Amino acid sequence: MKNQVIQIQTKEFEGIKPNILNKDKLKVAILNGEKIHAIEDFASLMVEEFDLPMDNVRSLDAFLDWMCDLEWIHEQEIVVVIYNFDNCIEDSVKKEIIKMFGQIILPFLEKEVEEVVKVAGIT
Repeated sequence: MKNQVIQIQTKEFEGIKPNILNKDKLKVAILNGEKIHAIEDFASLMVEEFDLPMDNVRSLDAFLDWMCDLEWIHEQEIVVVIYNFDNCIEDSVKKEIIKMFGQIILPFLEKEVEEVVKVAGIT
């Protein structure tokens, strides 16, 4: 399955939620959009959910570096759910979150990790 950002309604999520939460080898991070007022708030919540080795988010570049290096996550799949996304987050922050995943994190995890592993000689 291709890494992707999708938006679904709460009703749709409630229908698939039991399958997601009970699936082996799946890391699920559930964030409340009401707590996200700025991109730094989002990054801080992600640091908590993914146990990133950062005390706090001093820079978004450092956060993104860690999000592209999730080697300590043992699960084979990752799902990030942000509920109250449409109603509680400013449009500019929503766009930045989607851009982070769509243009930086997901492409790296999909393409560049494989290339880095090949360069390291581990296949």
